[in-house]
Amino acid sequence: MDSLKVLFAIVGLIAYVRSVTGYDGGFGNFNNGPFQPYSFGYDARDEFGNSHFRKEQGDAGGVRGSYGYVDRQGLHRVVDYIANAAGFQASVKTNEPGTDGKENPAHVNMISNPIHGVWG
Repeated sequence: MDSLKVLFAIVGLIAYVRSVTGYDGGFGNFNNGPFQPYSFGYDARDEFGNSHFRKEQGDAGGVRGSYGYVDRQGLHRVVDYIANAAGFQASVKTNEPGTDGKENPAHVNMISNPIHGVWG
């Protein structure tokens, strides 16, 4: 009986010490080292004639890239973007219906030349 009390006391003490010291989690002071410049991209086309792409490059000063698609009817959207200390800036070029360029959501530069008459 006394040995059981001692065992519970030891387990309780260990649990208390662990709760007080805590656990930092993750990799602790893991350091990736200096930022390494990168770039990547892809171009894809499906069996229906739709295509999409993305390309991006980055360095310690920020990221620059673009992505977009063209569907088989010729509708397209291309987004060019820059993300740096000044924030995220995007420019959208499209010919999608309903995008007349009069609205500028989220301070995005919208360049639109919509197709009319195709969808009624």
